[in-house]
Amino acid sequence: MEPVRKSNEYLLGVEALGRSPSFDPRFDSVVRVNATHVRRKLAEYYTGAGATDPVRIELPRGAYTPVFAWNSPVPEIGSPPEASIAVLPCTPFESNVPDQSFCDGVTEELIDVLARQPGIRVVARTSAWAFKGKTGDVREAGAILGVRIILESSLRRDGPRLRIAARLSDASTGFALWSRNFDAESDDTLAVQERIAHAIAGEIGPKLARPRTKPDRPRLNGAAYEEWSLAKFRFNKHTNDDFRKAVSAFEKTIAMAPDFAPAYSGLGEVLVHLGLWGGMPPASAMKRAERLARRALELDPADAPAHQVIGMIQALFYWNWKASETSFQESLRIAPGSAAVKSAYAMICLLPLCRLEEAASTMGEAVRLEPLSLPILANCANVWYSARQFGKAEERCRYALDLDSRFVRGWSNLARILIVTGRPAEAIGALKRGLSSAPEGTFHKALEATMAIALVHADRREEARAYLPRTDNLSPDALYWRGLALAWMGETEAAFATLDLASVERDPWLPRLACEPLADILKSDRRYEALVRRINLANNPLRIVPESRFL
Repeated sequence: MEPVRKSNEYLLGVEALGRSPSFDPRFDSVVRVNATHVRRKLAEYYTGAGATDPVRIELPRGAYTPVFAWNSPVPEIGSPPEASIAVLPCTPFESNVPDQSFCDGVTEELIDVLARQPGIRVVARTSAWAFKGKTGDVREAGAILGVRIILESSLRRDGPRLRIAARLSDASTGFALWSRNFDAESDDTLAVQERIAHAIAGEIGPKLARPRTKPDRPRLNGAAYEEWSLAKFRFNKHTNDDFRKAVSAFEKTIAMAPDFAPAYSGLGEVLVHLGLWGGMPPASAMKRAERLARRALELDPADAPAHQVIGMIQALFYWNWKASETSFQESLRIAPGSAAVKSAYAMICLLPLCRLEEAASTMGEAVRLEPLSLPILANCANVWYSARQFGKAEERCRYALDLDSRFVRGWSNLARILIVTGRPAEAIGALKRGLSSAPEGTFHKALEATMAIALVHADRREEARAYLPRTDNLSPDALYWRGLALAWMGETEAAFATLDLASVERDPWLPRLACEPLADILKSDRRYEALVRRINLANNPLRIVPESRFL
């Protein structure tokens, strides 16, 4: 069937949603938010009551034109695999921070244990977290997340005693398949989580129900577990202030449980992010993170996050690409269902090497595992952007911003896309949104440097200088961004001098140079080749790949 008349986002905002004639869809996401809601409701309907309807209505992502198609009686492609599950966030009976933190830890442990089982696909944490605090039909959650089975759980606490109620439901029908209560003392948390995970695995497939003969890791007592849960809770906030609080909580966990490997690798990952986002000097952050990750592997050679951390450091700090790839692949061998590892591998290792098809394929797997993860959607947009497929990159950015209009990386990515596609005024607006949303000190240098570049493209060169990352007390992680901005301001000598210093100081952003479209301005200068040679990327020329080869 033919599509109906195309719908304009402005017209929908004014005529259908009652916005004033001054409505600007670039800065007001009401149409995109409502379109996302409509898509979810359509998915819920066609997996339930409308499954046998002869005609299916679809609203493609990135568009507002409904499409009418004949509804196949049996979904031949894209149907969720039988052994696919989403672990929705555990809900505390009492609304307080300790119980919420404890519940978050329960959910993460369940995801981790299930993701290690062969033959089962587990939706990762960030996408499942989109349903945190929400009550709704499990059929809708199953349709959005693309799974057959939904796990829900809740917690009641009576002093030191815990009761965790777990329930499995069929995501296509909404019917309960299994439920059970688990009682335990609070210092036996990991044992309870393993029992739940293996009971659930038994419902999915008998071969997954084999009990472990011994625990994978030492037990945490109640106090250590609470610090461990708090550390992960803070880390997932993704601001420098929360990263620092996560460092403190991880250090307390290590002090109480010095043989607990995940605390070392968790602390290492936080430090990598602090070094990357300007929270501490990259050299000290990366070196300490490496020591922690290697200590984790001494305690547990099968600690997948520790291998991931080492892979990140080898790429971002040592520029040892072979060692980085080896570590990432070992992490994926141990945890093949980890969306976080796949995303980091694609973004940090494969993309600087200009292995765009591999990066796109790996990122596509991450998106399928975590379709609602904002960081993964941002990384996916970066893959498209680096491949010069700007339309697809913009679509990913706008989808992420539909999910959360305060997502700073989404605005930053969108601004760069708008600059290279000749829309600097829109880029300036996007960067203003990003700067107003960014917590102090988190991602500001990237936003400010990109603003300077956008202002140059808008013929506002004098204003651009005010946004250059300052030279006084300039931290190493700002050198890359300052150098890129100087290049666009026509100060080529200063740009290369700054980028040379970035290579000396081991700025973790510098490897982006090889595939960054805004860096194309430097590539005709012979000094560019010498610069990328110093970061071991000289033999990896960028090859533009047609869109049809991606995702």
